[in-house]
Amino acid sequence: MFNNAGRKIKGYATFVTILGIIFSVIGAIAVWSASSYAYSSASGSMVAAGFLVLIGGIAFSWVGGLMVYGFGQLVDDTQAIRQNIGR
Repeated sequence: MFNNAGRKIKGYATFVTILGIIFSVIGAIAVWSASSYAYSSASGSMVAAGFLVLIGGIAFSWVGGLMVYGFGQLVDDTQAIRQNIGR
């Protein structure tokens, strides 16, 4: 369970990043579909909000996943150094 922690952290980071991107796309589609039911004056701002959800969600998912993946890589590298030292 606790073996290969770095590898598991990196897998988790990949999974969460992909999941975040999928939810960002779904959220943007939901905002866009809600804009079709809004009055014409509010429709333009809701389309812009949909693009913000799409771009912002993808960016935050990628940056967060990158940080968690980097931590997993750090754990892997530390484990490799420990093995090379002979401990």
